[in-house]
Amino acid sequence: MQITPPPTPATEIALPASASPAALVTVSQQTDNVIIASSDRPMFLMKAGHTEQATLSYVLYIATTKTVLRPSTSPGPDHIRWSYTSYIQRSLCFISITGLFACSAAETIPLDEKSEGEASLTSPSPDASPANPPASGSLALGSPPTPSERPTESSAAEAALSKLSVALRQQARADFDEDKRLKVDALLKAAGVRVLPPPPVAAPRRSQ
Repeated sequence: MQITPPPTPATEIALPASASPAALVTVSQQTDNVIIASSDRPMFLMKAGHTEQATLSYVLYIATTKTVLRPSTSPGPDHIRWSYTSYIQRSLCFISITGLFACSAAETIPLDEKSEGEASLTSPSPDASPANPPASGSLALGSPPTPSERPTESSAAEAALSKLSVALRQQARADFDEDKRLKVDALLKAAGVRVLPPPPVAAPRRSQ
C-alpha cells in the first residue's frame, strides 16, 4: 500500500520568550515517512443478494521532520530540531462479482501521539580536528567528509523516535480495530451492506 503524504507537519517549534528565532539559521532539513505497522484484512460483503470480496488495508506510520540549525550571531554547536507526527492510513479495495478490482481513495487520519524536541548535535571527532588532520592522500579534493569529520545526529532525536515507534507498535492492532468499528463498519451498515464471515478453508486432501 503506497502512503499518501500527510499534511506537511510544522517545521518550526516555538522557542522560549528569552530566545530569538532569528538567532538560529537552518542548515538542512530532512522529511521522511517511517512505517510502524500494517494490516490487510479480507472482508466478504453482501447486499441485495450480490456478494463482493474486499480488502481493508491499514498502515500506521510516523511523518518525521528533522532540521539542523546553527547559531547566526555567536559561536556554538549546531542543533537538531525534530517533529514526529503519527498517522493511520486506510484504503478499502473491492473485487466485484465480475472480477473487476477497484480501491477507494486512501484516507489519512492523524493520531494524538507525537514528539517534538531539540538537542545539540555531537561535536566532530577530535581525530578530524586541524591538530590531527587526516593522513596524506586519504581525502581527495572534493571528496565528501568521512563520518569522523562531520557531526553525527543527536542520540536524543533517535531516542525520541524509537520511544514513539515502540508505543505506536504496541497499540497498532487496537487502533486498527477501533477505526474499523467506528468508521468502516458504520459506513457499511448505513449502506445496507452485510459483512459475512470468511468461508471455511478446505482441508488438504490426503495422498492415497
